[in-house]
Amino acid sequence: MNTRRHIITAAAAAAVIGLTAPLSAQETLQGEVTVERSIEPVERDATPLALLPRVELPRVSSPQLDYSRLGVRSRVIPTAGFAEPAMRPLPMLAQADRRGYISLEAGAPLIDASLSAGYQAVATEKTRLNLWLQYDTENYRRATPGVDDSESRYWRDHDIAAGAWLLQDLGNKGHLNVSASYHFAHTNGYLNGAGYWVNTNDARLSALWSRRREGWSLEGGLDYGYFGYNSIGIPQMKGARQSDIRLRGMGELAFGDISWGGVEINLEILHTGDHLTPDYLLDTWKHEGATTPGVLTITPYYRLRHGSFSLSAGPRLDISFKAGKAIHVAPRVDIGWTPVTWFALDLSAGGGEHVNTLSSLAEVARRTVPGLAYGFSHIPLTVDASALFGSKHALWGRIFGGWARANSWLMPALPAPAMTAIQFSPTDIKGFHGGVEAGWSWRGLASITASWEAAQSGRGKGYYLWHDRARHVVSVDLNVRPIKPLSVDVSWRLRAQRSIVTPVWFETPEGVTADEYTVNLRNSSDLSARAVWTFSPALDVSLSATNILGRGCYQLDTTPMRSVAILAGATYKF
Repeated sequence: MNTRRHIITAAAAAAVIGLTAPLSAQETLQGEVTVERSIEPVERDATPLALLPRVELPRVSSPQLDYSRLGVRSRVIPTAGFAEPAMRPLPMLAQADRRGYISLEAGAPLIDASLSAGYQAVATEKTRLNLWLQYDTENYRRATPGVDDSESRYWRDHDIAAGAWLLQDLGNKGHLNVSASYHFAHTNGYLNGAGYWVNTNDARLSALWSRRREGWSLEGGLDYGYFGYNSIGIPQMKGARQSDIRLRGMGELAFGDISWGGVEINLEILHTGDHLTPDYLLDTWKHEGATTPGVLTITPYYRLRHGSFSLSAGPRLDISFKAGKAIHVAPRVDIGWTPVTWFALDLSAGGGEHVNTLSSLAEVARRTVPGLAYGFSHIPLTVDASALFGSKHALWGRIFGGWARANSWLMPALPAPAMTAIQFSPTDIKGFHGGVEAGWSWRGLASITASWEAAQSGRGKGYYLWHDRARHVVSVDLNVRPIKPLSVDVSWRLRAQRSIVTPVWFETPEGVTADEYTVNLRNSSDLSARAVWTFSPALDVSLSATNILGRGCYQLDTTPMRSVAILAGATYKF
């Protein structure tokens, strides 16, 4: 599994806070350096953390399929089905007298390193400006798993990103949140045994204004994103380039002390230059000219909160242009009930049109065919429910499950040439998923969380958010703090029965016959550990190891996962 070290930050949280409360000099940066292994992105409708010690179900809506354009987007690297965030902005620093940080982490067996730095350039009562910079590199050598005579190859990834956040209190005129970022990535691969490389440029600009008063609230925002492949070392292929523009607004009016009505309006326009699209019938790619589809989304809603009961409901209307069917309607419903302090129920339903940007697909898999671009997907319906119980200082548990259907959902498939990359295949997929989760904490000295989730798998069946089509996902996290300066974290992630399905069509005398073939990605099993020693509020050091078991499997892009890696690092806050 591809392992990475990242600086996990809370700048995005500060941005949200800045929209809802006046800025003050006390709201300074805070941060920590964390090495983690994340899993394939899975959107769930509830989390136990917000329910403890009093179980108060958060109002988390079902996947609405609108990717946020605020700040720097996570680059998801599904290493053996896992999703891995990268290029995070300036962490928040807890101490009021510390406005900046610098962090370095490096390790073996080859050159692996992560350098991050940030500074709060302006920190006044009404203005906060955060600047950040991060560089990550990962290099390893690995043969194809399960093949005795497979040639060992080098795999290289380089990322550099920079950005800025401006949070401005406008007094009686509201709050302004502006962010800008740039991310450059360099990745290698192999085509018919010969090496190639791809550069990507990802630039984001976002501005959001909000104003809240007793009885009403307003929001308005503009987001612009550019994503493009260039300098491609692939003969006769031009990288796809894309611009994404989004206008969004929201208004809400109180009907009393317990109920509100509102409407959300979003307009997203996606311009893609000349590009390729997959042609599975001919087992090749076909050329497409420039396209500019878009979708207008209107969501009126009613919101109620009375005692232990909460409700948010309304229809979601999607009006598409230059993107197939013009009109789609889906529900957006969230119901929560907390009858006692240790128990809560949640039910949600959602759906909607999904814009498949190149940026969002790069979050699913790092190595994709760089000349391809894709159309929209549609989610007719997702339904999820969960029950939570327990206490923060003892034992808590959660039972959850749901059903979802996705049409033309982009699932990974193998490209026509022998290439260490994937393309995406529009797939109609539906199925159930569900599982259990539990946790225990003891006196602030130790805590453990474990979960198991399963999903249907087969032709046309599966959980659409699991791009590796796993049938079982197991997660265990243990934290121990034996003495005050030392914190030790151990985690294990298992994704079982993973695969990639590629559609094929055959011409016969009776017509065209559809079929598919499956590539086994092998089970991924990642055991990782991390220890942090805090010398002072300003300095801590860390030692971590990933893929300790050394298990071999495939990443989602069919490249081999890396072997065990050991990294040491330090963070200084100033």
